[in-house]
Amino acid sequence: MKAETSGQTIELSNGKVWAVVSGEEVKGTVLMFHAAMADSSMWDSAVPALNGAGYRTVRFDMPGMGQSELPSGEYTVYETAKEMLDKLAIERVALVGVSAGSHCAMEFAIAYPERTEKLVLVNGSVFGSGLEYSQQMQQDDAKFAEIIETGNIAEAARVWTEMWLDGPGQDESRVNPEVRQAFIRYMEERLPSMMTYRYPNMMTDLIERLPELKIPVVSLSGALDYSDTFQLLPLLEQGIRDWRGVTLADSAHFPMLDDPDNLNREMIAFLNE
Repeated sequence: MKAETSGQTIELSNGKVWAVVSGEEVKGTVLMFHAAMADSSMWDSAVPALNGAGYRTVRFDMPGMGQSELPSGEYTVYETAKEMLDKLAIERVALVGVSAGSHCAMEFAIAYPERTEKLVLVNGSVFGSGLEYSQQMQQDDAKFAEIIETGNIAEAARVWTEMWLDGPGQDESRVNPEVRQAFIRYMEERLPSMMTYRYPNMMTDLIERLPELKIPVVSLSGALDYSDTFQLLPLLEQGIRDWRGVTLADSAHFPMLDDPDNLNREMIAFLNE
């Protein structure tokens, strides 16, 4: 992963956000939501493929992450994204969200259905779903929390990498060594912000509101990710009229890093339909 070298700072009512717009709008525009404790550079491998397929992309650092300010008061990510699109004079978008960013993407789709065309959930997460975390995730989360509280950022980044890039129980040799080392450095830079980060307000009734999604939705799930990703899928299938799931056999939680070609192929095929 590499740092952004171009983009723009956009002044919004609740602070400044950093955004990067690229590609020509031949087939449409894709708004991209990154994962927690990350930033828009997470999509570096996906943007060229989407642009090459005829899609303009808009990716932004969510509030309090990357180069975007953390608002002083209460805020939501989906309202921030909507105001940003207004400033950019972009009316309709397809949405892509990974991990916690998928929750934010679903919120946007529910809040602004007239502005949303399609929705791609990459290892989707829904907060307030009522699902109990798997024993393995609970154990790994507890281990990470214990380490981050000591201030040992290097060790915390290593454990975070094992959890989310390697995948639970996977050997570190599974991921390209250069990609893995870059991710560890990436997290060493970003995990300290966890100490001061303030979470946005979220739709806690998102599961109950899934039937409001009248657009096509696809879930792209890494086979090597935590089982929790797959526990959510039946709820999405039951709640969303036009939903389908695709399993990425060689990926864990972040396929844009460990399996970008397959991720890009599935996203573009869905968007092209």
